[in-house]
Amino acid sequence: MVFLETYLAATRDPALHAEVTAIMAGFRGRLARWLAGRGVVDPDAVAAVVGAAVDGLMLHRGLDPRLTAGFVAPVLTRLAVVHAEEE
Repeated sequence: MVFLETYLAATRDPALHAEVTAIMAGFRGRLARWLAGRGVVDPDAVAAVVGAAVDGLMLHRGLDPRLTAGFVAPVLTRLAVVHAEEE
């Protein structure tokens, strides 16, 4: 819930907005470099979507305690495997 509250506050506070944006950009940059090293097509876009998905999962986890790593990881793995097989 701290993430949600922080994001909401960042919409009203320019300094906090800049800080949160920098954190997000850092995460996306590190993830994109990792993905690029593994041959992922358009790693910047993939990193942006994965980051947003993780944020969404954290938000939903506050309302649905079943969304643990053990619940989510197999689903994400299946999505990644299906995508890899399509290419």
